Amino acid sequence: MIESVKDKNGKDLYIISTWESNDSQPWNMIASLEDCQQRYNSLTQEKDDESWFVKKVKEDASSYRKRCSLVVNKKGWGFDYMRVVTLEPAHYHC
Repeated sequence: MIESVKDKNGKDLYIISTWESNDSQPWNMIASLEDCQQRYNSLTQEKDDESWFVKKVKEDASSYRKRCSLVVNKKGWGFDYMRVVTLEPAHYHC
């Protein structure tokens, strides 16, 4: 049976994960849905200014999970790299 992970107030917790092709380790955060959605939106925001280029390649969303692939480059700092961001509920098997 799969149960959702809850905080001490009984709210469901979610996991947001970020992988980048030029990094050796993923970044993870476990928090409430509101906090994770805010972080997801900031990580997947498209930019094209003097210092950053961020473009969405693909975005999938369902009622309980989001996944976005992006091309990212800090201008003048080498090759483009990929960033993948996922947002999903935290579960455990009991």
